Amino acid sequence: MKSLILLHGALGAASQLEPLKKILQNVFDVHILEFEGHGQTYSDKPYSIDLFVSNLKSYLDQHQLKEVFVFGYSMGGYVALKLASQLPEYFSKIITLGN
Repeated sequence: MKSLILLHGALGAASQLEPLKKILQNVFDVHILEFEGHGQTYSDKPYSIDLFVSNLKSYLDQHQLKEVFVFGYSMGGYVALKLASQLPEYFSKIITLGN
């Protein structure tokens, strides 16, 4: 089963993506990353795309995910695209939705 990671937007939380996870979990091995300093995750570091790219890379490495599908909402999409520009082998497809 292919892996899919769901990425929330700025000042969002992983919990916002739970309904989408429930819909997709019969088709994908679904993961939800909560970026540092969002939702229930503490951070004393200044927010930056580079910090969130680091969060994503760490998550993918920790869970040994390669050629993953990504759905990134708003900032989550930017984060996925930036990491993909550096490490394209980590990704299969990236879908973004932003406003």
